[in-house]
Amino acid sequence: MAKGLIITGVILVVLIIGGFFGYNFLFAPRVVSENSYPVLSCSDTDGKDIHMKGYTNYERDEPGESNLYESPDYCEEHPKYGTVLREGWCEGNTYNEIRTTCGSGSSCVDGRCI
Repeated sequence: MAKGLIITGVILVVLIIGGFFGYNFLFAPRVVSENSYPVLSCSDTDGKDIHMKGYTNYERDEPGESNLYESPDYCEEHPKYGTVLREGWCEGNTYNEIRTTCGSGSSCVDGRCI
């Protein structure tokens, strides 16, 4: 009887773990690439919210070039994943950006996942 409960428990644990990883692999948004840059100042209108289109404004110290940038969140084509979202956000004086899929059942439209 105890052996049967142990086997049932192991099977349940395997199914739960498999379901978690299966969902994350097949359905959840997947980060394709990440970049971070130190900046002098940074502000963002939507944080790291992939479901809202935002704008990131930042200032870089680049002699001979424009120092102020406004970068909107936008959709772009990726050779392996199709249309992905390029999402930017600030963490202190660091500008961050990712390229991410929107997940199963969602798509990138006008700089956000819907």
